[in-house]
Amino acid sequence: MGLKLLITRNGKVLYEVPLATEDWPREELSRELPDTDSEFKALTELFNAFGNETRLKMMKKFLEDERHIRNFAEFMDSMDLNPKIIRENTRRLKETGLVTQPARGEYQISEVGCASFLAASIGLMKLLEIIKKEMEVK
Repeated sequence: MGLKLLITRNGKVLYEVPLATEDWPREELSRELPDTDSEFKALTELFNAFGNETRLKMMKKFLEDERHIRNFAEFMDSMDLNPKIIRENTRRLKETGLVTQPARGEYQISEVGCASFLAASIGLMKLLEIIKKEMEVK
């Protein structure tokens, strides 16, 4: 396929991910694939956090505020959610480190949460769009 995902900072490539197994040296691919229970657990927790439409919408709401903060009442009003759903979903987001709670009833997206959400939403959607388009070209 020849497609590669590049992770860069200030023009410097930090990591390169070929998107086809034939583009990986066999030994290197084996080393890079998740191998331990803790790696699979972390990946599963992240997928579970983002695998819920309400949590995704909550994460989006954080980005709508310049400070990336929302309070309990704002979630109730803007998303028409009941308190139990807000508590459960913010708890799940806090457990994965995507959200912090700087004050009672107030939640803030963490730096890791912000980067993870942007990568999982915009990044992943664009990546899949490009992969599909490039696969059709062949």
